[in-house]
Amino acid sequence: MIADASNAQAATQALVDAILDDNIIDPAEKTRLKLQFAEITSSYNDLIELSEGNNIDYADYTLLTNAYDGLKTYLEVSCSINTSGNVSVNREEFSKKFTDYYKEYNTLLNKVQTAIAQKEASAIAQEQ
Repeated sequence: MIADASNAQAATQALVDAILDDNIIDPAEKTRLKLQFAEITSSYNDLIELSEGNNIDYADYTLLTNAYDGLKTYLEVSCSINTSGNVSVNREEFSKKFTDYYKEYNTLLNKVQTAIAQKEASAIAQEQ
C-alpha cells in the first residue's frame, strides 16, 4: 500500500507541476486530472475502509474526508474539470488543495499501518 501511495503521489505531483508551469489547465490536462482524481478516489475509499476496519478514531479519518471533499469541490467547481476548454488556476490554491489532501492521507495511512502492526504483534504475543 505504501508503494502504491508513493507512486500515486509522485504521478499527481508531476501533473500538478505541469499545470502550474503555465497556471492553465488545458483539455488534455483536464483528462489527466480526471484520471488522477479517480485514482485518488479509489485510494481514499480503500484507506477509509482500512481505517474503519482497524478501529481508527472517526475524528482521524474525518480530517482526510474534509481534505478529499475540498479537493473534489475545487477540481469540479474552480477548475471545471468536467467541461471543455482552458481554465486558469491560482498557483497557491491549486497546489495547496493537493498538499492538504496528501498530508491528511499520509497521516491516516501511518495510523492505519501502526494499528495493523500492533494487531499483528498482539496476535503473535498471544500465540506464544
